[in-house]
Amino acid sequence: NGETVSVLFLGCNATSIGARFVQPAHARAQLVYTAMIVQAAAAFLRPSAEGAPRRALCLGLGAGAVPTTWRSRHGMSVDVVERSPAVVLLASRFFGYDASHGAHGRTVIGDAFDVLRTGGEEKGGEERIRGE
Repeated sequence: NGETVSVLFLGCNATSIGARFVQPAHARAQLVYTAMIVQAAAAFLRPSAEGAPRRALCLGLGAGAVPTTWRSRHGMSVDVVERSPAVVLLASRFFGYDASHGAHGRTVIGDAFDVLRTGGEEKGGEERIRGE
């Protein structure tokens, strides 16, 4: 139809770890990669159903599409563990990821394996996610 399509990519070590549409404006909420369909996985959890999970843990952030979608479209509280502060900064600055702590969840800089191994307890002065 003649419209210009612009996509913003987030890459790391020659691998694309996230992307979002910039133009056309009406496409901004659509998935860029079919593989990112995991964003919609929360819908299968039926978060509106009684007794459905209201919290999730996301290991690795990428561009932040998964936790952002789960938070905004499904009202879930999503904690994220991301190893690289640079990924969090870029996801926040260029992809609209909300890294602030709040009812929507938290973003923790750390190794996901350590968080899983320690059960989320504090270790070495770093903030960890605590289970409830």
